[in-house]
Amino acid sequence: MKKRWFQNRISLLLFTAALILTVFSGRLHGQGWIIYDGSMMPNKGTPPFASTMSEFNAAYNKIVIDTLVPGNKWLWMDTGTAVALQYKWSMDFADKGATFDEITVVMRVRGHAHRDHVVDFDMQFNERRTRVSILTATRQPRPRRGRAPFVVLRASLTNWNILRFTMTATEARMYLNENPQPAMTIIPADNLGSPNRHFRFGDGDTGNTFGADIDWMIWDTTGAYSPGEGTPVPTKLISSGV
Repeated sequence: MKKRWFQNRISLLLFTAALILTVFSGRLHGQGWIIYDGSMMPNKGTPPFASTMSEFNAAYNKIVIDTLVPGNKWLWMDTGTAVALQYKWSMDFADKGATFDEITVVMRVRGHAHRDHVVDFDMQFNERRTRVSILTATRQPRPRRGRAPFVVLRASLTNWNILRFTMTATEARMYLNENPQPAMTIIPADNLGSPNRHFRFGDGDTGNTFGADIDWMIWDTTGAYSPGEGTPVPTKLISSGV
């Protein structure tokens, strides 16, 4: 009887472990939103982000308690006044064995008034790449990889805004505050021969300063969903306001 109990116990543990692995693997491959809620450093999330520019530096990153929304926190990032500094967080799908043909990333962010960039956002997969840097004061998104028309965003970027980025093999789009009309449409650049599959956020520009607060970020690799398409953004995130 004791032996059978032990065998049943082991079987249950193995089944539970397999179930957890299956669920995690499915979420990693994009079956619904994956959520980073800003309450911990990106490299402590599930799955974790990786630092892409240098070793982790606490002077550039910290978690801030929201004094207006009880229980809420956000990621504070600021590389200071030196324009040579760079810092990005990357969700590297290649390292995790995930493949996909489309992606959607949504983030709630506000820029620091004394810094040039509110965010430098980069998406790459299937030998195609889109990168855009958004200037805080002029409200201008600048395509760094890919082609797009001149655009000025109709919002103050030192206030909280929701930015949505989508990308397919032929087109990338950026949406502002869940308006279904794209704020910018980008033709991705060829990045032939590159095995990289990731999205990155932060600052990758040595010619400008960077500072921003990131309240949360979610992503889904099952499709390139405009606002109103796919799985809705979780209410608990939207309720923090813009």
